[in-house]
Amino acid sequence: SSGINAEYEDEGLDGFRILMSEEKAAQRAKFCISCLKTYSVVFVLFILLMTVLLLTTGGGGDGGKEMVKEGLLNQGYRELRLGGRRVWYTLTESTTMANHTVLLIHGKYTTSNLFEKLGTAKFMSEHGARIVAVDVPGFGKSDPPLHLLDDHISFFSEIIPLFEMEYNLVLVAVEEGCEMILPYYLQHGVYSRNNSFIEGAVLISPKGDVDKLKQFVDVSKAGYPSATRTVIVNGQKDMYVNYDMTNLLEKIPRS
Repeated sequence: SSGINAEYEDEGLDGFRILMSEEKAAQRAKFCISCLKTYSVVFVLFILLMTVLLLTTGGGGDGGKEMVKEGLLNQGYRELRLGGRRVWYTLTESTTMANHTVLLIHGKYTTSNLFEKLGTAKFMSEHGARIVAVDVPGFGKSDPPLHLLDDHISFFSEIIPLFEMEYNLVLVAVEEGCEMILPYYLQHGVYSRNNSFIEGAVLISPKGDVDKLKQFVDVSKAGYPSATRTVIVNGQKDMYVNYDMTNLLEKIPRS
C-alpha cells in the first residue's frame, strides 16, 4: 500500500520484511492473548476446585455464623480507610450459611476485582464460603505501598480482624500474592502454637523472592505437627515456574 511505500521507501525489501515481521508479531500476540484467555478459564476453575476441596475436607468449626461488621456488607469494588491507608476490596457473602471464609490475594499485575469479574467469588459463595479479596497496598487502588515483608504481616494482621475472618479461614494466593501472604500465614497458621483459625492455604503458581522468604520458613520444623494444610499448584501450561520458590514451599509442614 502507499503507507508501506511511504514508510519504507528508502529501505526497499528489507523494510518490507521488517513490516511483515511486525505484522506477524502482532498476529502472534493476538494468538497468545486468545490462549491466555482460554488458559485463564482453566486456571480459575482449577483454583476453585482446589479451594472447594480444601474447604470440604477442613474442620467445620461450630457450624457457621454471621461474621459481617456493620458497614462492610457491600458487594463490588469498595474502599475503606485503614489508618492512613486507602484499601480497596470486594466482599461477597455466602448464599448459604458460611462455614468458611476465603481470603483471595491477587498477583503483581491484577487487583482484587479480578476474582469478581471472573466469577470466582460468586462460585465460592454459592458453595458455602464467604469471600474477601483486597488490593494489597501498592497494587490496584490501595496505597501507599508496602516495602517490607514485615509490613505485609502487619497489614494482614489488621485487615483480617476487620472483616472478622478469624474463623475457619482459607488463604488463596496467586503468583506474587504468595510472597505477600506467606510470612503472615507461617507465623499465624503453620507455626502457631495456639489453635490457629487458619485452615490452610492454596498457593497458585507461587512467585517471590526466595532469599527474603527463607527467614520465615523454618526448615528444622519440616515435621512440625501443624494444624494447617498447604496446597501448592503449578500448571503444566504456566509460562514461568519458580522452582526455587516451589522447593522452599514444599518444606512447609503438611504441604
